[in-house]
Amino acid sequence: MRWNRPRASAALAIVVPVTGALTLASVASGAHASSSFLAAGGEVDAVSTRTGSVVQTYGAAPGEDFGASLGVDTIIRPGQRDLVVGAPASNPDPGGGSPFGGIILFDPATGAELNRLAGDALPGGPVRRFGQSSTVLGHPTGAPLSWWTYGAPGVPEAGDVGTVIVTGDQAITEQYRIRGRKDALFGWRVMNLFEDIDGDSSRALDFAVAAPLETRKKKSPERGAVYVFSTLTSRQLYRIEGPHNYARFGYALTLADDHDGDGLIDFWVSAPGSAAEGVAGVVILLSSATGAEIRRIEAPAGAEQFGFAAASIFDLDGDGVRDLLVSAPAADKSARKVDTGIVFAFSSVDGTELMRWQGKKKGERLGITLASSATLAGTEQRILIVSDSKGRGVLDFFGLDGKRTRRVKGAKDSRFAQTVSGFVDLDGDGFPEFVMSRTGSDPIFVPE
Repeated sequence: MRWNRPRASAALAIVVPVTGALTLASVASGAHASSSFLAAGGEVDAVSTRTGSVVQTYGAAPGEDFGASLGVDTIIRPGQRDLVVGAPASNPDPGGGSPFGGIILFDPATGAELNRLAGDALPGGPVRRFGQSSTVLGHPTGAPLSWWTYGAPGVPEAGDVGTVIVTGDQAITEQYRIRGRKDALFGWRVMNLFEDIDGDSSRALDFAVAAPLETRKKKSPERGAVYVFSTLTSRQLYRIEGPHNYARFGYALTLADDHDGDGLIDFWVSAPGSAAEGVAGVVILLSSATGAEIRRIEAPAGAEQFGFAAASIFDLDGDGVRDLLVSAPAADKSARKVDTGIVFAFSSVDGTELMRWQGKKKGERLGITLASSATLAGTEQRILIVSDSKGRGVLDFFGLDGKRTRRVKGAKDSRFAQTVSGFVDLDGDGFPEFVMSRTGSDPIFVPE
């Protein structure tokens, strides 16, 4: 699904402190925080890293973008981990606007729903497509419950103003919110940088927010931007704009090692560009301390939608630095076999191509999701590549030699494994499982 280009907006990012606590139903009752929050569809599965079998399932019917974002930490129960699932297409607006969305919390072990929070039931006012993205921020005040950031980017053509909500300390209490520009998809991605960049507390790990459709000037459409904020104060530390028009900078984010020697880990930002506008994709390595560009990797010839997904992986070339996966799912194998997709592995040190995987079937769209067991704490070093396969979803595991070791297929129209994340050990084998979604619906924005 592709949306028309948004109109330019002169609004600035606005931080809105929130003093009112959320009114939450008790964990025991499992009641909804909002009567208008409809039952979310889709499904999320916890899958054994050793056997590939499903250990636990969360959710039910298809649809609703259930599982657009996933995470696990001490959210509402001190000393116990909870699973958070974003459902940004749930909770429709009776007035015909874009959906408010929401997040749903589960007990990882039993699959029982603990609570849910709707995008129209927040003390600071309603937001749109709440739960599109999420990331844990740790315990910046030392309280036992984690702080989290949730993205609510809205829908581009609806004129929505994207927002990120920061919660924590007292279950899902809203600490503050940050508003972006209209139609910018502000909050499309959020990412913990795992560093205290501004030096206000060693426990306060600051975070990045992507707005891939942000337009500041009419003559500079859809450059996109990435913002970095202080977790404790909500202060904007810096903003980096996309390198050119129609860059869609911030479509994907992933962490890297420390490349500039300042002691802080850095991060990659993708800009998949626009084939319709003749703009090729690029991925750029940024210093987490300042946002300065360290390195960039341009799209190889024919790699359309280069930067659709990106993931930091193992050190493939033996130089002691984690390397990078980047996908181009709209790449064609031939004139007849279109949208087969390509996934590249690059050296993070110099951008040298180390390996590639080529999709074989028309419409396979190899690389719509990328991950690795390095970040997911699996039992073996594996590279995970997901293909769309016309809505079915297929997850392939590859070894460091590039050979496939396992394949897991989703059901028809399930959009299996659109989101993949690390999890907890549910089957008692000593290794954390994977958790992955079957969203059942298309994303709200795909670069053309």
